[in-house]
Amino acid sequence: MRIQQVEGNLAIGGNINIITNRPTKEFEGSVGYELGNYNRNMAKGVFSGPLSETVRGRLVVAKAKRDGLVKELGVGDDHDSVDYQSVRGALEIDLTSNLQAYINAYDFVDSGDVYTRRIDKDVNNIANLEPFKVKSNALNATVNKSKGLSVDLSLNLDTVELRSMTSYDETNTRTQYDVDGNAVRLARNSIALNRETYTQEFQALSKGDGPLKWVTGAFFYKEDGRQLNFNATDLQDTNGDGKTGLTTPPDLIQPLLLQDQKSNNDAKSWAIYGQADYDLTDAVQLIGGLRYTEDNKSYFSDVLTYVADGTAPTIKGTKMPSYGVLLDASKGTTWNQVTGKLGLNYKLDNSARVY
Repeated sequence: MRIQQVEGNLAIGGNINIITNRPTKEFEGSVGYELGNYNRNMAKGVFSGPLSETVRGRLVVAKAKRDGLVKELGVGDDHDSVDYQSVRGALEIDLTSNLQAYINAYDFVDSGDVYTRRIDKDVNNIANLEPFKVKSNALNATVNKSKGLSVDLSLNLDTVELRSMTSYDETNTRTQYDVDGNAVRLARNSIALNRETYTQEFQALSKGDGPLKWVTGAFFYKEDGRQLNFNATDLQDTNGDGKTGLTTPPDLIQPLLLQDQKSNNDAKSWAIYGQADYDLTDAVQLIGGLRYTEDNKSYFSDVLTYVADGTAPTIKGTKMPSYGVLLDASKGTTWNQVTGKLGLNYKLDNSARVY
């Protein structure tokens, strides 16, 4: 496995690119099991090797669990726990003597509690005295799911290599938590996130040992993001007794400031590019490149904020809002740019260079 830092378009602040090991021509494998405190258990296995004369495969599985490090004295399980499982499989297929397919798929589920304690000195919060204990009045839970598939086709001709790289990834997050993190009923929050990305890239790369090496290609990227966010804030319960202090019933859950938000974030990008490297000497290399990029991004959000003050009617056991405010916001834009690159690489030795 190799790890790279990627910078450039659609990589805000730089992304981390993890390059996993490919299937091997010889069989190899390993298994492991770990035990630790807080009932930690972790099992993992790696298996790689030929499946036939033209197909090689690799399978990696892992599962881990650990009890929470922070004791919950109120609602729900202990926090800062570990509970995940992951599966990754890869196939390398020789379709013909010069055409190869590399298929990679993964599935990951994480149900561990990543709860963060919130300390408020103005209320009776046990976390102020004992940092590894909390007393929440709302359930804290998080589930993260990710899955993806990529297909890399490579055709090797006499003087050029042609590649097609396709990928799809989907991430879902569901979380709910006690915002104030203590027994005082101040605020609760729930969030649902969904993000899908699709990429397609075509490349033509030069082959050979000559001084000139080049690459040209086209790239397409599409991302769809969805978010649902619900917040509930108690306006009157400031002493942790679970009541609002109102003199008129019902005073157990009212009044509430409620906020319901839906938002969409979509992005599309496509580009064509080319780059050439020419070895002036064994140590000096001239680099030149050109790229055209067009991006489109759009955003939509509506936020409904309303207050239930204890006087609104109850319908089927649900307290209706007394009044509300709806805010809509949407924005989209498209831009394009031609960018270039011109530089020199100077090779100091086999492990270092300046540019």
